[in-house]
Amino acid sequence: MIEILAILSLFGGCCSNVLSLEELLLDNKDRLGNVVTFTQFIFVILIELPKFVSLKGRKVSIKPCKIPFFIHSTSALLFFIGSVLNNNVFMYNISIPLHIVIKCLSTVNTMIFSSIILKKRYPFAQIIAALMMTFGAIITSVFRSTEITSWHNFLESFQYSNGSNRLFLGILLLSLSTMAMSLLAVLNEYTFRKYGRFWEESSFYCHLLSTPLFPIFTRLNLKKDLPLLMESKETVLLPYTNINLPRKLFMLIANNLTQFICIQSVNLLASLTDALTLSVIMLIRKFASLLLSVYIFGNHMTKTAISGTIIVFSGAIIYSWNSVANGTSKCVQKKVE
Repeated sequence: MIEILAILSLFGGCCSNVLSLEELLLDNKDRLGNVVTFTQFIFVILIELPKFVSLKGRKVSIKPCKIPFFIHSTSALLFFIGSVLNNNVFMYNISIPLHIVIKCLSTVNTMIFSSIILKKRYPFAQIIAALMMTFGAIITSVFRSTEITSWHNFLESFQYSNGSNRLFLGILLLSLSTMAMSLLAVLNEYTFRKYGRFWEESSFYCHLLSTPLFPIFTRLNLKKDLPLLMESKETVLLPYTNINLPRKLFMLIANNLTQFICIQSVNLLASLTDALTLSVIMLIRKFASLLLSVYIFGNHMTKTAISGTIIVFSGAIIYSWNSVANGTSKCVQKKVE
């Protein structure tokens, strides 16, 4: 039951988070990416702080960790790289279709890293299913409004008019982001299996230890960037209050809240299942966001996109059937030392 609730929470939180992020970065993608990521981290830390810090009179003490500090530090570094690069690659001429393609490869990356690091051996059916879902998601996302008519037409979807070197750098950074998050998923599986399912502790320290890296490795300038959130001419009335907030500031608050729900759900699922299954769920979630967008905004889906949709659902059915047939979502693997 808890797995179902976690999946529903993940879909609701992550899908909502994507919509708010797109609106925030629409006009200021070069400057607000770091602000959004930084405030997300601070929001998670403040919400989870009471669980790990105790106050006795004037004495402040931190509760003992169940997971080694070295693992928390490694997780924080991977999470920082994955989150910051993902929210900043658009300034390098990365288009939405190309961004989707590279992010969809996370399932394949997770499978490869799990095989190398955790010595896993996947059933052939799971490998085919993961590849089918990845390929189908790419086709549906890139060609949701344009049919594939030729190989030249396919390549045109990824062409850019300026800055080929800048584009190459963007692809490299986004690939690093995707690999970092895949490695984090594999590390979490190892951690929860060896030290216990302390997913809240993992989430808290992952954000806490990542935060000091912002002023060192990013161009974060809150004094200059935060006023951008106040420039919105539209205002939003906060529910049950008489307070009107600039629309962008309201969307930032909504983004932080939905990101908290999303990341908590991801960490909970990471403690309940293996890295590949989590990656598959995340891939389907991204796919659901696309279909929801098509439905809400009444966009037309091409025959190519419909074909991709069928491939995704076919892969999901094969993966689910194989998991049930084996009695567990976890693949056959050697014991981790």
